[in-house]
Amino acid sequence: MTKSKVFCLLLLSFVGGVFLCSINSLSREAGEGIFLGGLIITIFALIKKDKIKLLWGICVLFLVLGLWRTGEVFSYQGEPAIKNLNPVAKMIFSGKIVEEPDRRMNFSQYVLESGAFGRVLIRTDLYPEYFYGDALKINGKVGANKFFRV
Repeated sequence: MTKSKVFCLLLLSFVGGVFLCSINSLSREAGEGIFLGGLIITIFALIKKDKIKLLWGICVLFLVLGLWRTGEVFSYQGEPAIKNLNPVAKMIFSGKIVEEPDRRMNFSQYVLESGAFGRVLIRTDLYPEYFYGDALKINGKVGANKFFRV
């Protein structure tokens, strides 16, 4: 079997794992069982020096890798990010201005460092003015461009 066919088979195995996980999430025990089966097939194929069984064992391992990776992505419960918030929902958070203000003709922009969201760009009216180092409590909503409008 050529290298390109082996690569294609391994790629299809991984994509198959992603597909299976996206339509039906398997339990952790089922994934571990499939992994163990693939590992046993691979070990016995290495001992007997059977290339076809070795390839199928590695394909099963790639399938489990696709299952595992997709499960991890779907179950991610990390810190909240401004870009993932509803653009019409109002929010209140506090932060400190960490860059020099950017004053434009009709508005001002400030970069705030927030403990919950990291760095956030906010847009306000020209007045009142805020300065580098000021601590602000912001009440506003996420705009279309993913920054706060106050």
